[in-house]
Amino acid sequence: MKIKSIELKNFKRFTDLRIENIPESAKLVLLIGSNGSGKTSIFDAFEVANSSSLRIDLGYYKKDNDYSINVLIRSFKGDYTLNDTTSNRKLGSNTPFYGRTSFRQVPRLVRTQLGMTNQEGKNKGFDFDRPKYYIDRDHRFENDIERICEIILKEVFQKRNNSDEITKNFIDPINNALSNIFNSETNTIQLTEIIPPLDGNVTQLNFKKGLSTFHY
Repeated sequence: MKIKSIELKNFKRFTDLRIENIPESAKLVLLIGSNGSGKTSIFDAFEVANSSSLRIDLGYYKKDNDYSINVLIRSFKGDYTLNDTTSNRKLGSNTPFYGRTSFRQVPRLVRTQLGMTNQEGKNKGFDFDRPKYYIDRDHRFENDIERICEIILKEVFQKRNNSDEITKNFIDPINNALSNIFNSETNTIQLTEIIPPLDGNVTQLNFKKGLSTFHY
């Protein structure tokens, strides 16, 4: 799903905001602004578009309770509109919005053992630990790394997969995504190692770019 325009009225930070003419060819769109300028509010609008109408708390999103709220997100596959009386999502159930905030992501890995993610939550399925609002701290990255490490260890001990198979199944898809994002096949950031948190050490994520190597 690629978004081509956004219109927000009486929504969080904005009385009337329009972002238009986003080209379909764009692979990376940057929102740049000072703290409190409303960057997170725009992602809140995406989150509303991804939520069922029963889950939406309009009072939280309204800038002024005396006025109606309006959200209009146009994509190249369909539109989404929301106001005080209507919720109409046509962005496509096969390509829902999925977002994470790097600012509220854990700044460094701290877990020193596997099994710290709540099992009851994991049983609820994909994205069980999604924060309700973008302002909330996002712990999904560490949870995902823990889950990947668990799966890799099972691949080694249960399926007896070798390192080439593990790299193909877990490392290559991540690097393909990084290549697509940065539009490069030769000099982009590449993940080289995922080392589980063992012997009281945190997970090791090692990357390279060109001749340089670095840790998460």
